[in-house]
Amino acid sequence: MLRKITCCTIVVLSALALAAQTQTHTQTTATAAIETVGTNPSATSTITTTTTTTTTKKKVVRHREIGPNKPLVYSASTRLASLLADTADKATLSADAWKHVAAEAVALSDQVKRGAKGSADVRHAALDLGSHVHEMHEAAAKGDADGARAHANMALPYAYKLIDWAAP
Repeated sequence: MLRKITCCTIVVLSALALAAQTQTHTQTTATAAIETVGTNPSATSTITTTTTTTTTKKKVVRHREIGPNKPLVYSASTRLASLLADTADKATLSADAWKHVAAEAVALSDQVKRGAKGSADVRHAALDLGSHVHEMHEAAAKGDADGARAHANMALPYAYKLIDWAAP
């Protein structure tokens, strides 16, 4: 971080020094009309300006998370479990509502998979949860409410297992 700040400071100072060095101003001031009596009216003043612009690219460094993100897993899996529990019952939803619920469940399961790092059991639970939620989404897209409900029931145990793992 200190190296990056030092490099940026050097670049900025170099650009300022170069700009100050290349700018030359030769300018004569206007004098009162009385003082110009008897002088050459065709004499001109010269203004020379040179501007140099330097641009620098900022390198964006993205760091990958190394360990598990338990708060993310806990938040997403509790929301997903409540969504799955509500739809696993005999909830009467329209086909369009099933599609929206399934799309939200897919987004939540993706968050769970992203944060569930650690033991093999946790990773497998997250993958199984994601696969059942994706199958629920496919069934909802086809208009199969019973199939979507069945996959919601199959996904619930994995959501509960992840909640237990990530609980604070």
